[in-house]
Amino acid sequence: MKIGCVILNYNDAAHVASLVEQIRDYRVPDAIVLVDNCSTDDSWDALQALAGGKIHACRTERNGGYGAGNNFGVRYAKEVCGCDLVLIANPDVQFSEALVERLAQVLAENERYAVASAMQCDGKGQRITRSAWRIPTPWRYIFCTGSLLRKWGENFYYSMEELGAKDTVAVDCVAGSLLMVRSKVFLDVGGYDEEMFLYCEETTLGCKLKQAGYTGVICSDMEYLHLHGVTISKSISSAVRRKKILLASHHLFLKRYLQATPLQLAADRVVGWVVLLEEALKTLLK
Repeated sequence: MKIGCVILNYNDAAHVASLVEQIRDYRVPDAIVLVDNCSTDDSWDALQALAGGKIHACRTERNGGYGAGNNFGVRYAKEVCGCDLVLIANPDVQFSEALVERLAQVLAENERYAVASAMQCDGKGQRITRSAWRIPTPWRYIFCTGSLLRKWGENFYYSMEELGAKDTVAVDCVAGSLLMVRSKVFLDVGGYDEEMFLYCEETTLGCKLKQAGYTGVICSDMEYLHLHGVTISKSISSAVRRKKILLASHHLFLKRYLQATPLQLAADRVVGWVVLLEEALKTLLK
């Protein structure tokens, strides 16, 4: 199967160039698709300078957000490059050629798996728990966004013990910083929800795939480095603004995919106000 890699850029060509430099000589992926999401700086010129050989540079017509940009990239990888499998990678990750081969192998061996990833490590190389999670219940999802009630609500992540029990572990959702998808299945279910500008895309994809009869998989024998939040923070400097975008996507997911009741949606609005107040206070105290 032909393997592609999609890297979405928005005003972050330096990180994209660094990742391209790392992977351009790998035997796989067969094609690297750089997608500029209508950057406002000179990123498009920089991406075009990187293009050549198996490296493609393309540009969206508008910045529809993270999901829309990656959907565009996966579609390009499939339709233009003929890729059966597509690795979606944030610009701020680092991964080996062996990881690409391993994810492709797992997907090739089990048609039930539609998305595969590996263990996520922080900037110090330490594995972190947020590599995979279950689709949450509405109430737990409502209380997972703030600091006060997060310990109660945010218990849907798979533990290190669960993920380390076998070399491959079936999971509902995987982290969006690095994941490989079957391009046809990804596009058939609609890819990421393009009404979500940023955040919650991975859980949404997990829901769509589960409804279509597929599941995700974590290769716990592989890992990658993620400089968490570097790209997002550079694009959206205001922590309060980032939180507002998160809460909007969170509420849409709760309503559209978890079929939350009117009471649950009202509760989510109240929790959202508290979360924004927390974030504003943290910003003032810095």
